[in-house]
Amino acid sequence: MDANCILSIPLKETGSHDEIIWHYEKKGMFSAHSAYALALMLEGAACSRKVIESWRFIWNAQVSPKIKLFEWRCGLNALPILDNLQRRGIGKEHYSPCCLLELENLSHLLVSCTFAGLVWALFNLPWSPISLNAGKGMVWLQSVHRGLDAQDFALFLYICWGLWF
Repeated sequence: MDANCILSIPLKETGSHDEIIWHYEKKGMFSAHSAYALALMLEGAACSRKVIESWRFIWNAQVSPKIKLFEWRCGLNALPILDNLQRRGIGKEHYSPCCLLELENLSHLLVSCTFAGLVWALFNLPWSPISLNAGKGMVWLQSVHRGLDAQDFALFLYICWGLWF
């Protein structure tokens, strides 16, 4: 019945074509960045502009979109790593599949795992692997970003993704 009502609505024929436009972005193009900004605004986050600005170094990095999305999730500690999955009631064992010695959390995965240490040593980036406290991924990423130039930071982001993937 509803379908018949909708189909009976007369349409104006102007000869123009329809376009899909995301009206929350000046250029009309959808992006994860603009969707995130909208979500913050709808949540009523008082500091939404500050939050968006704090992520700019990730969104402006010279890496592929999948790496940017990964690092954003890393900054929020929202990756499907074993520790996070267990906190959500998924799975029981959450030891690192690389070393089977320690619990797999973000810090272990990207910094303290023996395997991660070997990978970082191969690339010899000018940074000191500092401890990553749970829930502090954004602060960790910002501190690493401050110590690297754009090219080294892009390499750092790709290595992090490779360690996770």
